[in-house]
Amino acid sequence: MAAKPAEEHRGHIEAVLSAAVSDPALVAHARAYLSGADDPAGAAAIASIVDRAQNGNETPRTFTDGWIASRGLAFAACALAELSGIASSAEGLRPLDSLRQVDPVSLRRVRLVAHTRSAPVFSASSTRHERLSRGHRPRSGRRCSLSATGLP
Repeated sequence: MAAKPAEEHRGHIEAVLSAAVSDPALVAHARAYLSGADDPAGAAAIASIVDRAQNGNETPRTFTDGWIASRGLAFAACALAELSGIASSAEGLRPLDSLRQVDPVSLRRVRLVAHTRSAPVFSASSTRHERLSRGHRPRSGRRCSLSATGLP
């Protein structure tokens, strides 16, 4: 997780997660992620809340870099896919009816890491998230895999 941005906005995150209008499933994912679970939907929910609070383009990039470094490439790819279907505001957190574009720089970063890692290095670094690259089922029921995200 990108700990620093999440910690800086802990009060705002808690307010959004506690809001009556926040989607209960997304709140559960976010809380699981904050508790240390490998939950790409929760990671995306937290990134969405922090991004809204910071109102800047660097937030998705900071989280993407943190996800790659701490959770691996497959996790980062799945979290970005999840982020495309989440909206947050000061009033709450909710799933979107249609997908939105995710920060293209973040997507390019994931793609670059995928292209620059050799197969043995990639396999060793992503063993912990093997279930993600094989087909994690996100909250929406969409299948998330590296091939589904357009990555080689």
